[in-house]
Order: sequence, then C-alpha cells, then structure tokens
Amino acid sequence: MVAVPENIPMQNIGVLVVSGAVAARGALREFFNSRQAEMQTELWEAESAARGLAVLHRRPVDLVVLGPDVLRDGGDVVADVRAFDDKTEVIAIVDGPERGRAALAAGAYDFFLAPVDFERFDVVLRHICEAAGAREYST
Repeated sequence: MVAVPENIPMQNIGVLVVSGAVAARGALREFFNSRQAEMQTELWEAESAARGLAVLHRRPVDLVVLGPDVLRDGGDVVADVRAFDDKTEVIAIVDGPERGRAALAAGAYDFFLAPVDFERFDVVLRHICEAAGAREYST
C-alpha cells in the first residue's frame, strides 16, 4: 500500500449504492450518514444495475457499492462501472466467496460477504478516500 501524506484531509466523496433491497440501501445510508462528521458524502441510490449506470452518466461518483441482488442479476456490473470510469472504485457485497472473487477479477476494489462488517467497511472506505486524496494532492 502506498503511504499517503498525513496532511491530506478526508475527501468529500460521491457514493452510489445500487441494490434492489430497500433494507440494504437503508443500512448503507445510515452508515454513510453516521460518518458525515469525518467525511462528507453525497449519496445516491439506485434499485437496479441499469438505473445505477444511468446515475453514473449524470453524476460524479467516486465509489459504487453493489448489493448481492445486483450482482446475481447477470451481466458484469463491476466491469461496466470500471469501463465507464476507471477512477470510480467498486465495493461488492456478495452472498458467497465465489461471487466475491469474480467481482475482484472484474475490477472491484474489495468485496464483503453479506451481512456487511461495517467496522471493516469503514477501514476500506478510509483507504479509498486516502487514495482519492493522494490522487488530487499529486495533480
């Protein structure tokens, strides 16, 4: 892992949560809202891969979180997101390790087995924010 200068503030990030499961979107919304004091997030939600990709075309998004139902629907949503913008990171929430490995192979930053371990999710999110801050800092 690349060292990140300590003087880089936590990033304001755009996050898109894509899941047909209302409860899953709600849990992720609550998680991101609880972090607003440390990191400002602009949060969008979509209930399908098609609607999520439409959001990507209209909004600057730094992170896409894909729910297990979206990944089960077929098609390679992870690859579609990465093809749209290779700077947009993807976290996949999966229902099994095989799907997680497939998401990583398609370009996901990381995957989580459902239900999500939000303590670990927070660590991964911080790494993504630090990397985004380092990219902005170096340009």
